[in-house]
Amino acid sequence: MKDRIGLNHHAKDFSVSIINGDRFNLSSEIGKVVLIDFWDVRCAPCIKALPELESLYKQYNREDFEIIGISLDTDKELLMKFLDKNSL
Repeated sequence: MKDRIGLNHHAKDFSVSIINGDRFNLSSEIGKVVLIDFWDVRCAPCIKALPELESLYKQYNREDFEIIGISLDTDKELLMKFLDKNSL
């Protein structure tokens, strides 16, 4: 079962565009524990989880821990308004 779900295996590399137009490659985070959070501005449970994610980041980021947030928003204007009001 561990092999089937990939436990103790490296994640497959992927690349996505980020808001400023640059690219993010998971392979740039080799050696770190990376939590990937898929979220949406209109997802109440996603927004409710943000303070906990921030707390985890503050607690563990010195130990090679990163959180990568991938927004599933299709309305970029709504996303940008949310990001302007909230520091992530």
